[in-house]
Amino acid sequence: MQSAVKKSALAIFHALRLKRLPRTGWLEAMELPESVADHSFGASFIALVLSRMEKLDKKEEAALLSSVLLHDLHEALTGDLSLRQKSYVSADYKKAKSDILSGTFLAKDPHLPLQPKIMQLCHDADRLDLLFQALIYRQLGKKTDSFIKTALSELKSASARRLAREAVALSETIGP
Repeated sequence: MQSAVKKSALAIFHALRLKRLPRTGWLEAMELPESVADHSFGASFIALVLSRMEKLDKKEEAALLSSVLLHDLHEALTGDLSLRQKSYVSADYKKAKSDILSGTFLAKDPHLPLQPKIMQLCHDADRLDLLFQALIYRQLGKKTDSFIKTALSELKSASARRLAREAVALSETIGP
């Protein structure tokens, strides 16, 4: 039986694979897209901003940050399936995430089950990262209007919508 330290080290190796895994949805728009780890960092930073905008308490903020940081961890085993790929194949994301975290110091998440508000903000942080990245890629001359439209249409919280409005306005006045 492996120790929690050994299993945690293995989980870290899995997580760091995300640095080399491209976000496949972007491959339709460009040759060298951001990595899944890049996305996880962006979404985590955005989650911290949303947490402060929403005036979450420290426990709620910790739950949100933990959730966002780990939201795509399963992709270390399944790969990042684009929407098109998902129409042909499926992956057991819960099993993949469980296989990575089982027996580690992260196996028991004290924040679960997540409150609906935290789940909503987690989703919004993910969609806002898509929006910000699409705006940056658009500044670089890439065709990202469909990504921008999708991200904007999927935002739920008032804070996320306010942040999105500012992002769109700023993207037209600042460089990439």
